[in-house]
Amino acid sequence: MFLKNEFSNRLVQISLFAGIVYYITTYPIVFEKARKYFPVKFKKTHHLLIFHTFVFAVLMYVLTYFVFDPLVKVVEGSDNQDSNIPVMTVSEGHTYCAEFHNNEWDAKNNVCNYAGGGQVRYVCSNPKKTPSLGDDRTTLVCT
Repeated sequence: MFLKNEFSNRLVQISLFAGIVYYITTYPIVFEKARKYFPVKFKKTHHLLIFHTFVFAVLMYVLTYFVFDPLVKVVEGSDNQDSNIPVMTVSEGHTYCAEFHNNEWDAKNNVCNYAGGGQVRYVCSNPKKTPSLGDDRTTLVCT
């Protein structure tokens, strides 16, 4: 149960994925094959290290964007909600949806429709809880 809850944490997911990508990119056989495609010889070790850091960073971005994120969406299941609405965790930033400011809390979709025209979908860091408007009808809480 603990492992399942921790793996749903984005930081843990990216850290594990980074470890896998690092292991693959530093594996000696892969390393030697890749050197054939980059015939540049570095005179100083730190230049080689900077080059490897750059390659790793680019690979992490590309693989996270095109492989890891789609894979996580398939595994966790797509919720078919509008992906254009920004998502925030209740513990992050401004977690209020004050009704007295003419904002409207949509409890069905966990979306705050702000009077100024914006929308934000709120989620709880614990996936078993759902955000709701607190007793003060201003702040959001996880219940």
